[in-house]
Amino acid sequence: MWTALIEHAQQKHRFLDQLCTLCSGEFVGKGGTIHCKRGCAGCCSLNVRCTLTEAVALAPHLTDSQIEAIHRHAEKLKQIDRDSSDLKSFLKASRDQVGPCPLLDEHGTCSIYAYRPLACRALLSTMDPHYCTLDFSTLSSEEKQAFMAQLDQDSVNFPTHYLAMPQQIAQAAEMECVAKMQEAFGVAVTGNLPYLLDLELTLKVSAQSVEGRPMQEVIPSITSESFLLATDTR
Repeated sequence: MWTALIEHAQQKHRFLDQLCTLCSGEFVGKGGTIHCKRGCAGCCSLNVRCTLTEAVALAPHLTDSQIEAIHRHAEKLKQIDRDSSDLKSFLKASRDQVGPCPLLDEHGTCSIYAYRPLACRALLSTMDPHYCTLDFSTLSSEEKQAFMAQLDQDSVNFPTHYLAMPQQIAQAAEMECVAKMQEAFGVAVTGNLPYLLDLELTLKVSAQSVEGRPMQEVIPSITSESFLLATDTR
């Protein structure tokens, strides 16, 4: 069951990669620049949400040191989650207090690049990496207006500086993965990437569900206020 779900997700990954190449080429062809490059880890400071299927597919490829880093990161996220009153404060605290993705290596490069989720694959920056790490809440109205004036609104996911088409396709692909999981288990799970990896590594979610234990029992009870995990049970 998980094999089919993972194969489906990987097909979506390959399709999105091809689309990103086409979209990048088209944007560059009309005079734009894609600023993403190896070692540019600005977007890795963002909260990355993915499907449980993608986390299950990634987990077997982690080294012992990566697993330790995931556990440490997840514990910090849980504390931030408990202390946050809303999603906005959670996102700010996770960026300021927890730090970037624990799967970056010592050179600031993604160490699981081939297995990264749809949300990561879809981010193509049309502006300097500085803007990927910028806290826009700290900018004045004039600075925000100056930023937005630089954007190619026909190409980006306005008011962000990321290309729109890859994000739109990634969102649709993620919903398909969610639907596949819903069909298989009666529950679809999405959430923060390090947190989902921690769940899989700690609880062996995929193994327990294959053995017949209902997914709703495998996943811990999460309050509606939690920003780490979203479940859709029917």
